[in-house]
Amino acid sequence: MLEMRKIQNHEMSFVMEKIGDIFYFEQGIPRYLNNIGPEYRPQWWGAFRNGHLLGTAASYIENNACHMGRITVDAKLRGQHIGTSLIAFALQELFAQGISEVFLDARKTTVHIILRLGGRIIGKEYPFYQDTCTPVSITKEEFLYWRTKNPIE
Repeated sequence: MLEMRKIQNHEMSFVMEKIGDIFYFEQGIPRYLNNIGPEYRPQWWGAFRNGHLLGTAASYIENNACHMGRITVDAKLRGQHIGTSLIAFALQELFAQGISEVFLDARKTTVHIILRLGGRIIGKEYPFYQDTCTPVSITKEEFLYWRTKNPIE
């Protein structure tokens, strides 16, 4: 059974090591870019199965806007909708906290997920290390409309 939950402080060193490996070895992103300083009020979520961390997502506040990033899923587990479930769970929690819109600079897979969840592309694709990112966003209303047609269990 897949469990979605907030990542606890005592789990963060393992999380940073795991996402550092994924981003560095798959995309060439330096590890120092993975940390989100406390001034950005980060929140981290994880997808777990039998106590094992399968994926991550984080949010942070920058320039009075909520951003999401650090989205990962173990390479051998991709294609099982773990990322979609994790992103939907994190969005649901953010919108329940009063956030009205979430912004992402996302890789192609995450762009596809955000569009499927009701979001939209808001900018042009640009190069970022060994791939590209595209600015996307999703509002609470867009997500809730999608959720009425696709309930989250």
